[in-house]
Amino acid sequence: MGMNSDAAEFPLPTAKTASTIRGGAEQFRNAETVYRDASGRRIDIREDIESKKKQLVDKNMEQIKRWGVGLKQREEQQQRRQDIEDIRKEAQGSKSPIKEHEKDLIARDRFGDPMKIQMQREEEAAKRRLNLAGLPKCKFPGTPNRYGVNPGHRWDGVDRGNGYERRLLDARNQVTAKQQMAYDITSREL
Repeated sequence: MGMNSDAAEFPLPTAKTASTIRGGAEQFRNAETVYRDASGRRIDIREDIESKKKQLVDKNMEQIKRWGVGLKQREEQQQRRQDIEDIRKEAQGSKSPIKEHEKDLIARDRFGDPMKIQMQREEEAAKRRLNLAGLPKCKFPGTPNRYGVNPGHRWDGVDRGNGYERRLLDARNQVTAKQQMAYDITSREL
């Protein structure tokens, strides 16, 4: 009889009790979690998260703006503001500080400035010309050539060519002379 008494204490689940258990679980399956504070009041977690997010954004907006600009750009911007303020104070009807400011703007170096690059090229070419002028010259007169290149300072004065340059220049000079003669004849007749 000991077994029967245990069975009475723990009844076996029936089909009816199993369906009520499943139905109860389905009831809470789509339920939302309820959050409470320390005192037991309900808290709407979505509103809390949104308010904290808004506070963080408002608090850090200035820092976010500062991070968007580099230190050098910020310094340049402050310097420009200070320069403009100085010019406004100094100007007071006088135009000379404004012209000085324009000269400062023109003299300022900018990355990728095409005119600056052009001026640097011209300066380099002038330096090269000065360097070439400082080289020793050949002591012999060079033979004329189609490129107008002078002989180097180590040339010994002996023309070792096959005469092609001389014949080419003679032919060009004859053509030019014939054209000039034809022009002179036609202009005389008029």
